[in-house]
Amino acid sequence: VLRDYADQKEAVALARARLGGNEHAGRVKGDRPVWTGPHVDIFGRISADGRFLTYVDWFETGNLMLHDMVTGTDHSLTKKKSWDDSPGQASYSAISRDGKRVAYEWLNDQRRYELCVAGLIGTTLGEPQRLVASAEYTSVRPFDWSPDGKWIAVHVKRSDLATQIGVVSVPDGSLRVLQSVDWRGPSNMSFSIDGKFIAFDLPA
Repeated sequence: VLRDYADQKEAVALARARLGGNEHAGRVKGDRPVWTGPHVDIFGRISADGRFLTYVDWFETGNLMLHDMVTGTDHSLTKKKSWDDSPGQASYSAISRDGKRVAYEWLNDQRRYELCVAGLIGTTLGEPQRLVASAEYTSVRPFDWSPDGKWIAVHVKRSDLATQIGVVSVPDGSLRVLQSVDWRGPSNMSFSIDGKFIAFDLPA
C-alpha cells in the first residue's frame, strides 16, 4: 500500500500504523518471504491486519494453529496432544474480517468434516459452535467471511459426490448454494468489499 498507493493518504497512514512506522517496507520491491519453514501450508488464511496466519500442524497433532507474523511464535488453537490423542483433525480455516472469530473445517470421529466457528481471544480459541455437521456433507471448506461477519464463503462436497460453492449463515448454520462446480472445486474464494459478490477460481 505504501509503495503503490502513495497518493491515498488515509490508506497510507493506516498501512504505516500497522507496520509500526517502518518506512523501509514501502521501499521493498517485489515479493519477499515473510514466513518460511516446514509448517507452512495452503489451508489457512491471513488476518485482515496481516498479523496472524492460521495453518495445520501436520507433523505432530493435527491441531489448528496460529502463527504470529510479528513475534514469529506459534500457538495451538485446538487441544490435541498428538495424532493418537482422540479423533479429530483441522483442515481449511479463515479468520473473520474483525479478527475476532475463526471458521475451520474439522474431521470428526465419524470421519466426516464439519464446519466450526469459535471466538479468537488473543491466541486462544473459545468453545466452538458447529455450524454444519451432517452426513449430507463430506467436506465444508471455509475460505472467507463477509465484511459484516454474517456469512462464510464455502466449498462444499456432498455425500452424493456433488460439488458446490455457497455461503453458510453464521447465526443459524444454513447453507445457501450459489453454484454447482467441477469436482475439483475452487482453491480460493473471496467476498467483495461490499459483501455483494464472491470471486472464486476454478481449474481450466
